[in-house]
Formats: sequence, C-alpha cells, structure tokens
Amino acid sequence: MRYIIQGLPALDAQPYLHLPIKRSSIINFVILKSLFHATNISAILLFAPFAMGAISRTYGSFQGWMWLLALCMISLTNHFLVIIVKKHFAANELKATIFILCCSLIGIADYYGWIQLSMASEKIFNLSLKGYAFVVSTITACALATYFTYRIFVNSLYTDDFIGEKDQSFHFTNLPFLKNFGSIGHWISLELKLIFRHKRSRELLIMHFIFLLLPLAFYSFHSKPDNYAGMLFFGIVCSGLFMMNYGQFLFSWQSDHFDFLLSQPVSFKAFVASKYWLLTATTVLWFILSIPFAFLDWRYLVLNLACSVYNIGINTFIVMNLSMWGVKRLNLNHSGSLNIQGIGAAQWIMGIPLMISPYLFYAPFNFMGSPLLGLTAVGVAGLIGILFHKKLLALTTERFYNKRHLMASNFRKE
Repeated sequence: MRYIIQGLPALDAQPYLHLPIKRSSIINFVILKSLFHATNISAILLFAPFAMGAISRTYGSFQGWMWLLALCMISLTNHFLVIIVKKHFAANELKATIFILCCSLIGIADYYGWIQLSMASEKIFNLSLKGYAFVVSTITACALATYFTYRIFVNSLYTDDFIGEKDQSFHFTNLPFLKNFGSIGHWISLELKLIFRHKRSRELLIMHFIFLLLPLAFYSFHSKPDNYAGMLFFGIVCSGLFMMNYGQFLFSWQSDHFDFLLSQPVSFKAFVASKYWLLTATTVLWFILSIPFAFLDWRYLVLNLACSVYNIGINTFIVMNLSMWGVKRLNLNHSGSLNIQGIGAAQWIMGIPLMISPYLFYAPFNFMGSPLLGLTAVGVAGLIGILFHKKLLALTTERFYNKRHLMASNFRKE
C-alpha cells in the first residue's frame, strides 16, 4: 500500500535546480519534506495510544516510548526503502518484475505456512521490550536507508533526468498496433498517455491489477463457490474495478482541455467508442489473468466469465452514461488516495445500478433453486449487450453530443 500511495520526492526539487543553491541543501530539503507523509504520521497516530496504554502499564512508560520509537524508525526505514526501490526499478521492467514476483512468493509462502513471518515479527518486536539493542538497530537501519537515499539523489538529481522520464513515458504509451484501429486507436493512445502521465489515473490502474490478488485470498476461504449471491457481487467489483473507478470520471479526465477538444474537427463517435474499448480491454485483461482460479474450482471460471461479460455488455454503458451527469473539473496531478476532489452526487449514486442490476437477472433463478442458471442468465444479459454494442454506443454518443456544452461549462468552474 505504501508503494502505491507514496510518490518519489524528486519532483519537489525540480523548481530549485536552476537556482544558486547547493545541491546538498536541495537534497536535504527534499528528504526532510518527504518525511511529512501520511503513512509516516499514521504510524504515530495509530500506535501511540497502544504504546502509552497497554505497553506502558505492563512494561513501564520508558519501554513504551522505546517500542514506539522502534516502530517509527521502521516506518521511516520503509519510507526510504520505497524511494530506493522506485528509483532503481521504475526504469527497469525486468528488475521490477523480479522484485514483485519475489514479494508475491514470500506472501504466498507465509499464507500457506511454509514460513512464519508473523512469529518472526513477534519475536523481533518483543526484543524492543527487553533492551536497547533492537531500538539501536532500527535507528541504524533508518540512518543507512537515509544515506543511500541521499546518495541516489546526489547521483541522479539533474534537470535532464526529468526530461528523460517524460520522453520515456511518451514512448511507452506510443503503441504502434493501435494505429491499425484508425481514429479509435488514436484516441485510445492519447487516453493511455493521460493515464500513465498523471498520478491520479495511474494509481487507479495499479490498484486494478493489485485487486487481481484479492480473489485468490477470498476464493481460498471458499473451496466451493456455493454462495453465488455473495460471490456475484465480489466478481462484479473485482472484474470491473478499473471500469468503475476510472469510468466514473470518464469525461472529466479531459476537463483541462475539453474546450479545445470541442473546437477541433474530431469524430465524437470515435471519441466515445475509444473509451468503451479501453474499459472493455481492461476487463478482458483481468479475466485472462484470472483464468488460473479455475484450478481451485471450475465454477470460479464461470463466475469470472459471467461477471466480466456482464460488465462489458451492461455496466460499461451504465458507467459511460452516468459519467456525463454532474461532471466536475479534475486535478490530475493530485493523488487518487483519499481524494474526493471532483466527486459529486453522480459518483455516489453510480454504484447502485452497477451492483443491483446483475441481481435482476440472477435472483429469479436463484429463488427457483438454480443459482448456476442464474449466473448463466447474468452472462447472457451481458452477451446481449455486447451484440447490440453498436446501437448502445450510438445512443451514448448522441447523449454526449447533446450534453457536451453543459459539460464544458461545468469543467470551466474551479
């Protein structure tokens, strides 16, 4: 979670690099400023009452303070480790993949009891209640992490590095095969550039693929998917997470340049269709990555397929149409975590039809004692929506055309 919501502080130094200020002073300022992050402050706010309460009453107030100090040092060490990992692995996909796989293997090994991380963690934290060695080691680890972070910035904090990172992002999203799809492919390419270049949209994409691991934990507790009613809700959310989170602001992402878009001789049909195919592609990709769940039980594959098809055929058009209602301007450079900027009544209400509508097809068959047939009905409803997607896209495009000036007026409001 820290890796997702914590950004690189290097951008904070960019406005000062051309000024007559020592590089060491700029780096020290950046490092010090990065410490005032919500994840670091939360460690104190969450565990200070426990340290001053339960631990102080049992081991004394001094040991309570030592335990809290050790925890804060661990939090700060993790803070700097995230910076080091992001700086080293962000530009190297192979290293990043190996790192993610290693962390995943460690998590799986702990889950299945091959290694006991919780017991090791308990023994380590108990050391902080018996002496000073553990506290000193955490302070030393934090100092080393701070030093390595400082050295990384000394070697890489140049104005040219920021230019290189922007160019690299541009080429990464410049996918040649999209040119085969004409103007729709061009719009999708522009949308991908917007997603990867801005913090808020990029975090939504990362969260979508992280949630691929959530069904693994959920399905493991249910060796047989007997409760389809509850698992249908879970499948709809997981397979359509990006569609729901990104789609609720589907047209607001272009709020900064929406007036420019309307002034150009562009095809609104291609513009709206590109958004449909982008949301569809993410749902299809999630389903492909979820196919291994069939090894747990073949009915999980049926569940994921039905939910994915329903999201593509029905929920995508619900999201696209509701996203035109009550639009607000978005600041793309703000983090998406705990950020309600741009959220209005439409975003809160949107989840109701998305969650309830599949049960309209599932419930009648479930009451008749055929939950699997009800799940099939959900998939068939989605399939019908896919077969008539051209007609639904035409209606959505017509609605966008009629509301475009009202949306532009709302986007101009700060």
